[in-house]
Amino acid sequence: MPTLDFKGKRSIYSHHLTLAYRELIPDPSLSLDPKALADDNLIVHGDNLLALKALLAHYSGRIQCIYIAPPYNTGNGGWVYDDRVGSPDLLDWLRQNLDEGAKITVDGKDLERHDKWACMMWPRLHLLKELLADSGVIFVSIDDNEHHHLRLMMDEIFGEANFIISLVVIPNLSGSSDQFGFAGTHEHCLVYARNRAQVRLGEFPIDDDELEKWEKDDVGYYRSEALQRGGLTFSPSLHYPIFVGPCDEIVVTEDDQPPAAGGPYTAVLPATRNNPDTSIWRWSKQRIWDKPGDVFARRRENGNVAIYSKQRPSNGRRPTAKPKSLFYKREYSSRAGGETLRAIFPESPGNFPYPKSVELLKDIVRIGAPGDDDIILDSFAGTGTTGHAVLELNREDGSNRRFILVEKEEYADSITAERIRRVSKGVRGPGGNLAVSPLGGSFTFCALGNPTDADPHVDPRISPGL
Repeated sequence: MPTLDFKGKRSIYSHHLTLAYRELIPDPSLSLDPKALADDNLIVHGDNLLALKALLAHYSGRIQCIYIAPPYNTGNGGWVYDDRVGSPDLLDWLRQNLDEGAKITVDGKDLERHDKWACMMWPRLHLLKELLADSGVIFVSIDDNEHHHLRLMMDEIFGEANFIISLVVIPNLSGSSDQFGFAGTHEHCLVYARNRAQVRLGEFPIDDDELEKWEKDDVGYYRSEALQRGGLTFSPSLHYPIFVGPCDEIVVTEDDQPPAAGGPYTAVLPATRNNPDTSIWRWSKQRIWDKPGDVFARRRENGNVAIYSKQRPSNGRRPTAKPKSLFYKREYSSRAGGETLRAIFPESPGNFPYPKSVELLKDIVRIGAPGDDDIILDSFAGTGTTGHAVLELNREDGSNRRFILVEKEEYADSITAERIRRVSKGVRGPGGNLAVSPLGGSFTFCALGNPTDADPHVDPRISPGL
């Protein structure tokens, strides 16, 4: 399998293993109706590399859905690479631009900015993988500047077999004039599983117009699908008669003979026009015996009898639709995200001009965290859109999902946490009208403590006090 080579990779290859565990220190004065730490939403203020290692002590293998939007590394705006990696080789590389080997601002003039970006992402992706549940999934938003590098890194860390899809997300349908030669409308979102064989993905609810295409019985919604199937490899075990009684009851027998009692029965074989002798049923006899209520007969005007199966919704309740690989809604736009943020913070408009939209994050959570009690992590939390989306989705579907947000900048309290405080209680506009409905919820605000002497060989899921 091809792998990504970058300057500094050897130095940071195992950096995530050398980091010390740290305590999570709750701050009641900055929290909102805090609960026991193990049962609450969390907002962690601190470097996300150190925070992820701290969270590993409590949430290893427990996070169902991770969403991150790391720096896109466009070169237009500087981001700071400040991982304190002790490797002499790495420090020598950085020292000419670095203040005591601690910080460097990366911008478009830095010809090695892709290497530094990869050095920043590598240990974080390793820790994020360790936090994911076996059924979990990670979404990473990125644009063309690092999409190809990120894909190779994630193939190496998560495994190429655990790649699910590279979503095309359209946050700006009118197009950006910044892109050379074309008006850019899209970005990417890479999706990987911790274990694709066990991954648990949700689907989207359908609207009322689509719901009218479904039928309903005592069990619930279903769609009719012809049970016979041509064009597949012939299997003798799937070519058998189905007997239909006078009241359209379905009977399948072991010896392919009609039942001795009842009747008269009509014997129906799987015969398509092009393959009358080699057609098969899609269901085995055993499946019909196991689910007799999900197979039925329909009599046509010409007297023939057709056999159908009932295709139930995948979630067993209201029908849903599988998400498409092109993510586009008007509500996904950066403009919509900015309008929401300005409604929440009317006193400081424009400080974050391109935040992710709540609707985009809600749909990602719908897919990645379909369970009622799933935990969602965003370690590049920014303005807190992910936490907002989790609370809003919980209110809509009655779930009890929890979020963990990590933000290292000073606005972790004034923006990230304050947004959650405001939307939890509701936000009124200038005229007194409700601009954002109250969503409820709580969170514990935490800082990172000093390194601990925790033994990394001890199962980090066993943590006293949580």
